[in-house]
Amino acid sequence: MSNIATQSVHFFNNANTNIYNGTMQRDIILYPLTADGEARLEADIEAGVFTITLENGATLSPGTVPPLVEPSPPGFSAYSQTFTGPLDRYIYAASSGTTPTSTDAPFTGLPKTDTNYNFSFTYKTTLSSGSGVAGIKVNGVDQKTVTLEAATGGTRTVTGTLSLLAGNNTITFVLDSGTMPYTVMSFTITRAAGA
Repeated sequence: MSNIATQSVHFFNNANTNIYNGTMQRDIILYPLTADGEARLEADIEAGVFTITLENGATLSPGTVPPLVEPSPPGFSAYSQTFTGPLDRYIYAASSGTTPTSTDAPFTGLPKTDTNYNFSFTYKTTLSSGSGVAGIKVNGVDQKTVTLEAATGGTRTVTGTLSLLAGNNTITFVLDSGTMPYTVMSFTITRAAGA
């Protein structure tokens, strides 16, 4: 029988609130399941003696005293960028003969190519009735459509996901169909840190 076992580790702050969790390998000969063994194990965990793998994928290496804030997982950093459109610049259908027919929003420094970037899109319409379908293009390619709702000068917000490339991307907003011009109030793209 092996004297090495996987041990769950729970980290608490000074207010005794659990802040993150992980696992490590415990030698039950060096750290027996006794009050003294538990006390020595806890002291060595606090001193940063062990390799501890956190639930989010981050690793505390030997020599690292566990911090009071959960370390970031390995991989890519978080991303968040917001485009604020030119206010009262309404986008019209290309077939209407009225301009402009699109608005471009540059997004820079995306950490990786991924199909799971989140977006939050807030738009404004002036009509009290009618319909329209906004098109969202990524680097010139149609990717999403959004059914527009009349807002009588107010705003509406829609959320979803987009596929984006690492580096720089251009999001283009058009009115694919309908008679409801709209303006982009804001468009935010986010991605959590990680692999």
